[in-house]
Formats: sequence, structure tokens, C-alpha cells
Amino acid sequence: MYHTGQPSRQMVCRRAKFISCIPLMLILCIVSAVGAADEKMAFWTQQKKGVNQFCTFPTAEWWKSAKTAGVQFVRLTLDSDKNQVRDKSQSQTQNNKHDTGLPPMRSVSQDFLIGSADNYNGLVPTDLAKLREQLDLAQANNIKVVITMLSLPGCRGFPSIQQKSDPRLWQEHRFFAQAATFWRDLARECRNHPAVVGYDILHEPHPANIFLSANSANSADAAMQQAWENQIWGSLSDVNHLYKVIAASIRQVDPETPIILESDLFASPRAFAILFPLDDPKTLYSFHFYEPREFTGTNVNRAFSYPDKMPAPEGGATVGWDRKTFRQVIKPVIKWTQAHKIPTSRILVGDFGCNSHADGAKEYVSDAIIVFNALGYHWATQNLSREELVKFAPTGFHQPAYSPKPRKSGS
Repeated sequence: MYHTGQPSRQMVCRRAKFISCIPLMLILCIVSAVGAADEKMAFWTQQKKGVNQFCTFPTAEWWKSAKTAGVQFVRLTLDSDKNQVRDKSQSQTQNNKHDTGLPPMRSVSQDFLIGSADNYNGLVPTDLAKLREQLDLAQANNIKVVITMLSLPGCRGFPSIQQKSDPRLWQEHRFFAQAATFWRDLARECRNHPAVVGYDILHEPHPANIFLSANSANSADAAMQQAWENQIWGSLSDVNHLYKVIAASIRQVDPETPIILESDLFASPRAFAILFPLDDPKTLYSFHFYEPREFTGTNVNRAFSYPDKMPAPEGGATVGWDRKTFRQVIKPVIKWTQAHKIPTSRILVGDFGCNSHADGAKEYVSDAIIVFNALGYHWATQNLSREELVKFAPTGFHQPAYSPKPRKSGS
């Protein structure tokens, strides 16, 4: 068939229809992308209740149990098995050479996702695959995830609080840069996963505990704040400085996923006095609640019980606790939100709980939840097994915002 080189009327019509569809297709794609991004922050508009999962890879059965229990999100901190056991031969060699007071360095690829906290050179592909498996399990059970890091370059986290802290991140510029690069890389990989609703930069940062004297760190709020301003403010040891650098790095590749910042002093409510909000409406702020640790900690002290015989702040005789006491401990957070006009929907109690063997532990946790619910704070309880999820659900995840029968001594 002979062609003149001129398109037929039919071809012209087809091309016109195709071209006219392009703007509509682009609009639909843009609307879809914006809608998915908005969902991440919209998730936090109303109070959410979750649970922590630390240093383990939850099974598919655990995720199903979490869904059944009513868990809405999981604060997920994964770790590889090799990160739990140190290289003994290397540890012994280093300890014999020189006792630095720091934990011995371990072999490369021992720090989950990072490879080595001693020198970050890119995400570990096998670890990233494990993370994606967990995110897929969460999504399959309609549970959202806050990705949380126990370690960063120059700041190796430890499973035991008895081990000394790694201060290098708070002392050397190169680790600041590596930490920012790590989070940018991780955000690029996770930004489009529908289960991810938050990046928790670092679990329980505590440079103030490292670089202030014990007396300054544990003193009254005003004195602690003054000591911090005199010694740490604006330096590498200032957690606010780290947050600005990492948040900017994340936003280069992911402008939408909420960023979660924990306060100093192991995410203490008191340390909100030295926490500065970012100019980013997609940021949440977090504290942890295990007060008083003499009661909630791993070593049960039978001299204490909730609510009538709790540890006194300065030692000595025991004191009584009630919901008013919880609110008093949280008061720095309440004042901070009011001063900075931060809505309570952007406050997360990222980790809380009590040793289940402590006398009155169940009542302690119940009252804590009542207070958090009344304030409208999101919360994530401590690690729970499948069996514990079932027991916790009726009075935890399904507990109403206000107790129908508050105790007389409560708030």
C-alpha cells in the first residue's frame, strides 16, 4: 500500500486522544503519590497504641497475634544474632592491649544495617532484606512500623545498661556525617513502603549523661538545664545538633515520612527542657517512662510496691504514687508542648512498662496508660510475647481513653 507520508484522520484522532490522556494520567499519579505521603502523617492524627520489638525478628505468628490484640504500630528495632555475641578472641586481644573503658570493637558486619558502627560504608543488603521481610509482615497484618535505631555510626548500642556508653558520635565530626548518610540511605530504601510511618533516629540518646557530671545530670531541672547550657549547648554533644543534621539528610530523599526525636538523658521527660523542636510539621517528639527505675527495673526490690510503697526521690522512707504523680513526672513535657505550641498528637511515649514480677506492676502499667490516654499521647509498651499480647490487650490496647472508675487518689 502506498503511503503519502501524511497521517490519516484516524491516526490523528488516536494521537489526540492519547495526548489528551497524558495530563489526566499525570494528575492521577501525583494525587496517588500525595495521598500515600499524607497517610503517613495522617496516621498520627489520632492517638495510636503500639508495642516495642527489640533485637529479634518477630515471626509471622507474632504479627498475627499483634493484629488480634489490637496493636496499631510496632516500634521495630532489629538486630542480627551476631550483634548479641561479641567476637571473644578480638575482645580479649583488645582488652590485653589497652583498657579504654569502651566496649571492644567487633568484626565488620556485626551492626545491623550499618555493617560496622566503627565506619559506615553503605547498607548491608542481607540486613535490608530482613527488614523488608518484617515490613511486609506488618503490612499484611495492617500494622504500621516505626523504624528505630539502637546504634548509629560512632554510637554502638548495647543490650545491657551495665555496659559503658559509646561516646564517639558525640565527639567526632566524621561520625555525624556517617550517621546522616546512613539515615539518608535507609530513608531512600524505606520511603515507599506503606507500613513505615516513622523514623526514630536513635533509641535513648544520652550525651548529657556522658559529658555532664552525675550531680549535674541528676540535679533539679533548672540546675541541670544550666549545666547543659554551659557545657554542651551547640557542640557535637548537643543532641539537637545531631537531629538537625540527620533530619536535613533524610528530607533530601524523603520529605514525607515522619521523623521521631527522643529527648536526652535516655529519653527522659525531664530532658524536654533541653530539646528544641525542628521547623518541620512532620516531626514527633518522644520520651520513655520507667520511673522510678528502682521499682520498674530488672532487679525486683520487694521493699517496694505500687501504689503505696514506692521509692522516695532522695532515698529513705517510701512514698505513695497515684496518677497525679505520673503527671508530675511528665510535667516538663506538658510545659514544653504548651510553650512551643506542639499538639499532643505529636508526642509519643516510645517505651514504657514495668518488671512483671514487681508488686503492683499491673496496676502501675494500667495507671500509666490511663494518664497517657487522658493526655492524648501515642504510646508503645515494652516488648510483649505472643502470650503477653493476649493478656495485655483487654486493659491495654482496648482500654478507653479515661478510666470509667478512677481511683479516689487518682487524677
